[in-house]
Amino acid sequence: HVQSQVGGVASMPGSDKPQWWWRFGGFKTIGLSALGVLLLLNLAFPYANRANNAPSSSSSSSSSFTRVRRDFTDDSGDYDVVNEMGIVTYPNYTWKYEEEEDSRRYSYSTPSTPVEAYTTSFHAQSRKNWENDPNGPFYYKGKYHLFMQYNPYGWSWGNMHWYHVISEDLLHWEHLPIALKPDEEYDCGGIFSGSATIVNDVPILTYSVECNEVMVNAIPSNLSDPYLVHWEKPSYNPIITKPTLSRPPTIYSKDFRDPTEGYLGKSDGLWRMVIGCEKGLCLYKSKDFQDWVLTGILWPSTHGFYECPDIFPIPGTDKWLLKGSAQNQEWWILGTYTEVPGLHNVDRFTSLTGDILEENRRLDMGYFYASKTFFDPKIKMRVLFGWIPYHCPGTDWSGIQSLPRVIAMDPHRDNEIITPPYPSIAGLRDSEPLVKITNQPFNDERLMSFGALGSELDIEATLLVKRRSKSAGPFVRFKFRLFVDPDDPNSHFDVPFRISPDSGFVFTEPFPMYETDNHQLRVRIIVDRSVVETFVQGGRRAFSLGYCAPNHQKLDRMGVQIVGPELSVEVFIKDLVIHKLHASKRR
Repeated sequence: HVQSQVGGVASMPGSDKPQWWWRFGGFKTIGLSALGVLLLLNLAFPYANRANNAPSSSSSSSSSFTRVRRDFTDDSGDYDVVNEMGIVTYPNYTWKYEEEEDSRRYSYSTPSTPVEAYTTSFHAQSRKNWENDPNGPFYYKGKYHLFMQYNPYGWSWGNMHWYHVISEDLLHWEHLPIALKPDEEYDCGGIFSGSATIVNDVPILTYSVECNEVMVNAIPSNLSDPYLVHWEKPSYNPIITKPTLSRPPTIYSKDFRDPTEGYLGKSDGLWRMVIGCEKGLCLYKSKDFQDWVLTGILWPSTHGFYECPDIFPIPGTDKWLLKGSAQNQEWWILGTYTEVPGLHNVDRFTSLTGDILEENRRLDMGYFYASKTFFDPKIKMRVLFGWIPYHCPGTDWSGIQSLPRVIAMDPHRDNEIITPPYPSIAGLRDSEPLVKITNQPFNDERLMSFGALGSELDIEATLLVKRRSKSAGPFVRFKFRLFVDPDDPNSHFDVPFRISPDSGFVFTEPFPMYETDNHQLRVRIIVDRSVVETFVQGGRRAFSLGYCAPNHQKLDRMGVQIVGPELSVEVFIKDLVIHKLHASKRR
């Protein structure tokens, strides 16, 4: 199947809705979204519940791969993974080429000449095929490592492996061979999400598997290799088995996956690790990172299964952030963490901000899921990646990783965080900006146009919003217009804002305005060929979306506009700077 497109906005397979209407849930959900009127939205995105909801499609022109069962009855040595694109040989395991009971098929069109114009220039992205969750980021001996869920057979979900990229600055990425593949019996279906932990100066990858049965460690085959290309699974695996009713403490778990990075207790020297389980977030402890004990539930689930959890202290504070991926979004809460010494004793996390899914605490308001963080020793801050899922017509890939972001406390509010872009992104800018405007009122035409700027841009603006008369409505409306086609002004992508004295909206999502903002809106929009990441008020809110411009041949000539509000409102441009960003990679 070929992904549909509405007005250039990337949509998901089998849908005619724009991508930003979707919310990646494994089940169809109903929601209300305010844009002046209430819109009834179908929020079915088939990939978030990764184990249970694979896309299903057929096409007479598509090459297809049938997901097949593992077979360990034959121990003759070399076995094959067979698909219609060819044969890949892996040692020590095989997949039977047969229909599964649920008849799930993973089909994908294979363009003879893939469109390369949509490929991002400075995001972490596989060379082709499907990718999803970021996994196991870490910094080791001068290099950043990032892994991601990956299907080596096509741009639909399935056949999960771990892709591997490295960088020295989190922007210039080098592709390495696949790091992890399902080559052991306990891998039962595929390599699902996990994390990385440095243990005694050795990086250890800990991952879950598709059948939700076990957790597994992998270590570098050669620590002297600066790239850590090859990884192996020690004989002591698996390290953790899914809890059952007969295994105390009595926590039965149907879903069991996505281990966090390990963290070392200060009171007892024991390792801790959190795993998503049926009743909430299970806490495990270990003396050696190999033998683990289930202590109990660190945080209960009141809104279903929390996948891709994360937990860590905010550097420079005594507060911890707990994150869960649930109901299609990335939800976080802040709290305090109290260690309870002892191998069998569960620690305590005490929330300062309510429960997961309460209020509006999300790491990103747009198309952003299954995030993962790590501590960056170079800048001494926690760094965040998230999966931005979309597919552009004519391409042979799906999904990218977001730009790296930092997580810090909001300097203007207690118990709130900000997630601005990673500082070194500014290093991609040209030395001279394409556009620079200072202290200029908005013109009466209510439109400012900047042509032929391209589609690799860093836009920063500070706008002062004032009402000229009492007739002005409660909200000031204006928009940043991107990807303006030089030959078709009706072809573009809008980032709309609504601003009131104490709140605002970007697209349909709210964000607070504080008195300390002094009626000023600070916006940063980073554009990378087919993706737009918007940051408001220094990272107080973020909104990520994929966008596939209809006329991709013109991406390097597309313009930017600012569409102003009604005449009853004055918008004063305090600062507007638009930089061209250098491509850090091209296919």
